[in-house]
This record gives sequence, structure tokens and C-alpha cells, in this order.
Amino acid sequence: MIPYLNHQIINRTILTIHGSYGIRPLQNFLTRIIAKRYYKLIPKFITVSNYTKDAVSKILKNPKHFIDNAHVIHNGIVLPECGERIKSNKIKEILLVGGVKPRKGILEAIEACYCYKQAFHSPFIFSIVGSFKENDPYVKEVKNKISDLDLEKEVRLLGHILENDLHSLYRKSDLFLMPALTTQNTFEGFGLVFLEANAYGIPCIGPNASGAAEAINEGISGFRIDPNNPEEIAQRMDLVLNHKKIDSKECSKWAQDHGLERVVEEVEKVYESVVSTG
Repeated sequence: MIPYLNHQIINRTILTIHGSYGIRPLQNFLTRIIAKRYYKLIPKFITVSNYTKDAVSKILKNPKHFIDNAHVIHNGIVLPECGERIKSNKIKEILLVGGVKPRKGILEAIEACYCYKQAFHSPFIFSIVGSFKENDPYVKEVKNKISDLDLEKEVRLLGHILENDLHSLYRKSDLFLMPALTTQNTFEGFGLVFLEANAYGIPCIGPNASGAAEAINEGISGFRIDPNNPEEIAQRMDLVLNHKKIDSKECSKWAQDHGLERVVEEVEKVYESVVSTG
């Protein structure tokens, strides 16, 4: 849409960039020339993480205008009505919420669960909530991995579920695990889903790269790990599930620090700066 705007409108435009989808126009051969041209004209930018800002800066040949005018504002969450946590006894509940696709690190999470099972012999259920297609090659690979590692009793592919059912899962989960992957063309712009889990008091384990890492307060709300190191992930799982190294109250506090009201205030300041100089 931006190429069809006149200069008067462009000069009052603020572009918000969320993640890998947001930088695709700069990577595509057919669109990057136009995109780079308009990046020089847009007065202000908002990126949802420092990682996203750096990713854009690396693509632009002359990023000074962008760097000087890009504001990093992390996504905020609507804090849920959590209710009382459902205390688990012997079987630990692990949760992942995200589409069943490579970027979400589903295979890596399953490998980590296998390492955890072998090393610590602690019973668990790993619930994966997110849409998938039965004939998708990656979904078939995931199901084969579950079978090959003899995890049919532990790992559940639930697909899309009702909001109330998801709420119940959050309330009884002991750990949120999503070792999301970063590739040359795809990355997590920010890890909003980690904050959503934290809001329920759930510790999180996520990647040490991409914008998702900025959603995890290391050692406070969870742990950042190398998604390709299942043994390391299993060790962190043990710290959370069996040694209670992450305080549920600290998780909730971290989520509250990222409430929507704070984000709205920061975004409004950026818009006001453009309006006042327009």
C-alpha cells in the first residue's frame, strides 16, 4: 500500500515492523527497491524488538535514517483473569502454544523431552496446542519423531482448541516450552506467547536468539537456551520442574511489566511526535 501514498501522507506515516514477515519486502527482489526508497521517507518506525531493528538495519545499505528514527517497543499483553492455579501432583504438565511448523521448534522440543525422560525419569505430559494439517510433511515428521522416541504416552498434538480449554491448560501447566528456531529468512519478532504463559505464573524455556529472547528474563521468568541443544534444554527443564528454580510470582510480575497500557503509552508518544512536526 505504501508505494501508492503521496509524499504528504508518507511524511506522516509510522511503520511498525513485527518480525520476519515485516522484512520480507526488503528481501524480495521485486519489492526491495521500492521498499528501501520509502524507508528513507517514512519519519518514524516502531519495531517490536531490538533483534528486529538490527535485522532491518543489516538489510538496508544506508540504515542511519532508520536507526535514528526506529523506536523499540515490545508487544504488550492483555493480562488474563487467571484464577487459581491447578496444582499438579506427580505428573508434570508442559505446554507449547503455536502452529505446528519448523519455526516453532516442535521437533527440537520433542527431542528435549526425550532427553529429559531418559535423564531424570520424571513423568510428564507435553501438550502442543496449535493448528496443523494432517498431510503436511512437517506434521508427519513430528508424528514419526514421537513414535520413534517412544513418546506416544507423553506428547499430545491437540490442534486448535477452544479458548476456555486453553485457559484451563495454562492454569495447570508447570512449564511453557518453545525452542523457536531462527533461520536466514524466518525469526520470531518477539515472544508474546512467553509473556502470556508468564501471566499465569508459568516459567518459560525459549530460544537465546531472535526477538523471542527479549521476552524471557533470564533466570527470573525462565531460561534462554540453544534450540539445537536438547541436553541443555533437558537440564533447564529439570531446574524448573524438579527444583523450582523459577518463582511463579516473578513470572507473573514480569508479565505485568509488559501490560498493554504501558505499550499504548509508548506508541502514543511516537505518534504524537509525528503529528506535532507534521
